[in-house]
Amino acid sequence: MEPGDPSQLGARLVPRGLNVAVLAPDATQIELCLFAPEPDTAGAPSRVSREIARFALPGRADGVHHGLLTPEAFAALPGVVEAARIAAELAGAALPGVV
Repeated sequence: MEPGDPSQLGARLVPRGLNVAVLAPDATQIELCLFAPEPDTAGAPSRVSREIARFALPGRADGVHHGLLTPEAFAALPGVVEAARIAAELAGAALPGVV
């Protein structure tokens, strides 16, 4: 994963891959987690997912953590399919007033 474009928040397919930008000024690190559906007993994708990869977003600008997952990085991952799901995991100190 390489630094991405922090100007558009969210996960977006761009010509160079998947750009991810998350506004989280209090987070010390954000990881992009990729999940692939587990096949059911008949071999079809099911609603149950398993984590197949995790990447720390390497860029940070004005409280926005960002990264670009290139097509080459996708190709190197086992089990990535069109139905793959993504999630972000944040790490850092608790926000004031939040338990």
